[in-house]
Amino acid sequence: MLRYAKEGADIEEKLRLRVRKEVKSLRNLAYVVDPDGYMSKSAIYAASYGQKSVGMAAEFRYKRNAYDMSLRSRDTVDLNKLLRRIAPQFGGSGGGHAAAAGARIPKESFDAFINEFDKAIGEEKRKVKVDENGEESR
Repeated sequence: MLRYAKEGADIEEKLRLRVRKEVKSLRNLAYVVDPDGYMSKSAIYAASYGQKSVGMAAEFRYKRNAYDMSLRSRDTVDLNKLLRRIAPQFGGSGGGHAAAAGARIPKESFDAFINEFDKAIGEEKRKVKVDENGEESR
C-alpha cells in the first residue's frame, strides 16, 4: 500500500511541475494542453500557476480530431452556462456544473474557442457587482 501511495504522489508531483512549466495565461483563463495526467487536477493547477480564477486542461483525442477539456473556476463565473452557449458556436459541446465543467471542441476550432471563452469569462465577471454590504448581485 505504501508503495502505491508513493507512486501516486510521484505521478502527481510530475504533473504539478509540468503544468507549472507549460501553463499559458490569457486575460481571464489559464490553460495547459496535453498535461499527461489527471485533467481536473491539471485545470486546478493551471488556474493557480497562471494566476487566474478559471483553469482549463485540454487533451487532444486523435480518433475524434478534437480536444477534450476539463475546466475549474474559483470565481462567480458559471462555467456550465458559458460552455453551453459558446461551445456549439465552434462545433463542440460543453457543460457541467457552475464551478466544474467540461467541453469537447474540434481541433480546427480550438484556438478560436479558447479566445472567445476567455472573452466571455471577462464579460461575465464584469456583470457581477458587489454592493456596499459585500453582497454580489447581477
